[in-house]
Amino acid sequence: MNGIPMDIRNAMELDFGIPITGYLFEAFYSPPVIIGTVYRDSRGRFADGSAIHTSALWGTVSLMGYPVVQTITGSIYVIVSWQAQGSDLHTKRTYH
Repeated sequence: MNGIPMDIRNAMELDFGIPITGYLFEAFYSPPVIIGTVYRDSRGRFADGSAIHTSALWGTVSLMGYPVVQTITGSIYVIVSWQAQGSDLHTKRTYH
């Protein structure tokens, strides 16, 4: 699992009790979507480390100490970390 941040690996070891579509790293909320770096996309759409924006959010819960969001298309993402305030990490990337 080279290249996968340790925080992502730790979250992946947990049993959330629901099928997880992917894990988002350094995410930020840009209504109505979340933007972030995705790892372990279960649908095979995105490579690890790809910058994505989710579909519009439908709901959010807290599971195992993590925010977990569901989109209107049924994807479920674990938010592993939020982007630091003032960071411009996601302003210079192309999104899928």
